[in-house]
Amino acid sequence: MDNTFATKLEALLTATLQAHQNNADAYINRGYIRIMQLEDYQGGLADLNRGLSLNPKNHYALYNRGYLKETQFQDYYGALTDYNQAIALNPNYARAYGARAALKHLEFQDFSGALADYTRTIEIDPDDIISYNNRGLLRARLRDIQGALADYNLAIELNPNDIAAYSNRAALKSIELEDYEAALADYDRAIEIDPDDPKLYYNRGLLKEYKLDDRDGAAVDYQLADERGIELP
Repeated sequence: MDNTFATKLEALLTATLQAHQNNADAYINRGYIRIMQLEDYQGGLADLNRGLSLNPKNHYALYNRGYLKETQFQDYYGALTDYNQAIALNPNYARAYGARAALKHLEFQDFSGALADYTRTIEIDPDDIISYNNRGLLRARLRDIQGALADYNLAIELNPNDIAAYSNRAALKSIELEDYEAALADYDRAIEIDPDDPKLYYNRGLLKEYKLDDRDGAAVDYQLADERGIELP
């Protein structure tokens, strides 16, 4: 990747900061360039820290620092603190609710807190397909099978080409609802959308082998999965 333009922007912002050492926006913008374009995560974090020390009410920068802490430094408590502060500053910031929900769900196992945050995300942004999928996964874990199914249905209604929703719904129909033909139809549709995903073939193969007694069809799917790079057990 050619980072020439990003490097020039970084240099320009550095020059700005040499002349105006308390320019919070310049620190924050240089931080974004370092993180998103140059993959300089330590430098980006230092810039966001400095920018937020000058302007602690920038909810967008707080969210981005939290996401950086979570994804690059596995600083989950630090990320949670930043998401909390971003939401306190902007109670309608859907992205921060969604990130906090996923963090509570996956890292803290705070399922009730995660469920509330997913729901709040969807209230603010009813078109957030990722949150429907994530809430569906959480509801399935909490044994709210019909609630999970409703969330996957809504995700597909919003985007009829959403592979994750078809795959999630197929697994739910197969494992929890024992509706194997409907599960097969969902895997078929997901593969129609993305014929290069090896996991879809593998999961469809499992369904065919163990639930539909179609061992020949399963063998074909396992072969297709193997050709696309999956490591079979």
